[in-house]
Amino acid sequence: MSKIIQANSESTNTAILSCFTDKLNKRDLADAQSEIDESIKGLSKANLLELKAMSKPHFLVEKVLQIVCALRGFKQISWNTAKEMLTRSSFKVELMQLNPQTLKPTEVLRAQQILTQKTNAMLTPENVQLHS
Repeated sequence: MSKIIQANSESTNTAILSCFTDKLNKRDLADAQSEIDESIKGLSKANLLELKAMSKPHFLVEKVLQIVCALRGFKQISWNTAKEMLTRSSFKVELMQLNPQTLKPTEVLRAQQILTQKTNAMLTPENVQLHS
């Protein structure tokens, strides 16, 4: 039975990864990495403190942090988990070291599920920046 489960999860992982590799080329990945690097560099300690102090952030900001939690492999994806993640002194370094090539397919799938929720039509970098 465990071999069947393992085979199913391996085929699911392969399907998830092939979906992303088929849709992204090297230029897309380079552009995305450049935007990520720029965003992380612009993230100050004051920004992190302000986020942690919020009792309930704008829903777009919360969605972005839920996606980060999913990609970082947190089991519980919530505002409380995000706040705990933000308190880490190494948070910014961990973000910069996040490598798309080493992400687990299940983490990518969880992030994708958050991204594709109906309520996320407004989830664009511009809108998030407006509300953060």
